[in-house]
Amino acid sequence: MKSAHELQLEIDDKNAKVESILAVCREENREPDSEEQVEIDAAYGTDGKPGAIEQLQNKMKNRAAIESRQREIAAAKLGGSVQRHHNAVKDRIVVPARAKRHLALKNFANDEAGEKEAYVCGQYLLANVFNHAPAKQFLKEHGILNAQKEASTLGLEFVPEPLEAALLKRLQALCPILSKVRVASMVSETHRIPDRLTGTTVYYPDELAAITESNLTFGQITLTARKMAALTQISSEVEADGVISMVDTVIDDFAHQMAIKIEDDVFNGDGTTTYGGVTGLGNALGAGSLITASGTGVGSFTLANFEDCVGLNPFYQGANQEWYMSMFTYSQSVLPLLNAAGGTPGTEMTNGWRPALFGFPINICQSMPSADAVSTSFVYFGDMSQSVFYGQRQGVSIATSTDYAFNTDSIYVRAIGRNAVTVNNHDSASVAGSVTAIQTAAS
Repeated sequence: MKSAHELQLEIDDKNAKVESILAVCREENREPDSEEQVEIDAAYGTDGKPGAIEQLQNKMKNRAAIESRQREIAAAKLGGSVQRHHNAVKDRIVVPARAKRHLALKNFANDEAGEKEAYVCGQYLLANVFNHAPAKQFLKEHGILNAQKEASTLGLEFVPEPLEAALLKRLQALCPILSKVRVASMVSETHRIPDRLTGTTVYYPDELAAITESNLTFGQITLTARKMAALTQISSEVEADGVISMVDTVIDDFAHQMAIKIEDDVFNGDGTTTYGGVTGLGNALGAGSLITASGTGVGSFTLANFEDCVGLNPFYQGANQEWYMSMFTYSQSVLPLLNAAGGTPGTEMTNGWRPALFGFPINICQSMPSADAVSTSFVYFGDMSQSVFYGQRQGVSIATSTDYAFNTDSIYVRAIGRNAVTVNNHDSASVAGSVTAIQTAAS
C-alpha cells in the first residue's frame, strides 16, 4: 500500500503533466488536440466522473487519516507508558546527591520534579549515547526501553516525552517568532492551508430588488516539510552523576541552534538550499509594503518613516500588529529617536526604555540584519500570523555517533526535526500586505 506521501507525489506528477500541456497550448495560442485532451480528461475527469487526480486525492486523504491514527495510537501507547512510569519515577526515584543540580536548570522546571525529569532524560542519553549498562537497566525497569522497541515496530524513533517537550519548549522560548506566526501540524510531507483571498460584498438593494451575489474566494498556502538537524559534541568521559547538567546543556544547544535557523529562514531566506528553499520576508514583500528611507543606514530612519510604516499597514479587527527588528536597529535608530523626543528623564536613563513604539511591542530578532546595507529591510511591522506560516511535521528524533570524532574521543549527538516555513504577504507592487517594512535606500 502506498503511503500518503507517495500518493501526493503521484498527484503532483499528474498535475505537472497537465499543466505542461496547457502551458504549451497557451504559448502556441491553440486548444489542446485530441490526444492532449484525452490525457487532460483522464487526469481531471469528464461528465461528472472523477479523474485520476481526484481518485488519488481520495486515496491520499484516506491513507493520511490511517497514518495519522497509527501515530496517535503509537503516541498514546508511548505517552501512556512514559506518563505511568514517569509518575512512578516521581514517586519512587530519588536523585543521587552527587547527580543533583548545582546551578539553576534552563530547560526543566527548577524544582525537585524538574530535576527528576532531567534525571530520567539523562538516563536515556546515557543508555543511547554511552551504552551505559546501569542506565539501560533503569530504562528497562521503568518500561521506557520496552516503549522504544514498540515504537521501532511502528516506524517511529522514540524520545522520552519530557526530553522532547523540554526541547520544543526551549525552542519556542529562544525563537519568539514561533508564537507570532500561524502554526499547523503536518500529517504528510506536503500540507495545504486554506487561505481567504477576498470576502463578500455588502450592498444596499432597493425594495423587492434582487440582492447582488458575492462570494468568498480562497487560495491555498502550501507547506513543504524540510529536514532540520542540529549536531553537538560531548565528552565521552561524562559520568552518570553528571547527567542532569549534561542533558540540560544538550537541550539548550539544540534549541538555540534550531531557533536561530528558523528565525533566519523567516526573515532572510532567499529561496536557496542555504535556507531550505524558504523565501523569507526580506525577499518576499512586494514594493507596496515597503517604506524606503532617505539613507543607506538605519541611522537615517526618521520618526516619519516609522509613522508611515504604521499608516501603510492595513489594520483590521482582531489584528495583532507588532514591531520586529534586531538590537542593532533598535539601538541605532529607535533609541536615538526616543531620546530626541523631548529629552530623556533620569528614570529612563537608569531603567531604559520599554521595548515599544507608538504603543506597539518591539520584538528583538537577532537573525535580522545587524549591519548597515543598501536596499535592505531592517524593520517589520504587522501581524505575522497573516503572512508567515510554520508547519511541524514530526517531533524530534535523536541519534548519536562515536565514530564522527574518533580522534577527539568525543561523542556527537544529533537532533532531527521536520518543519516548513512559507511566507505569503498578499501584497503587490502597489498594495500593502499584512506585514509592512522600512528599508534602506539603494544608494
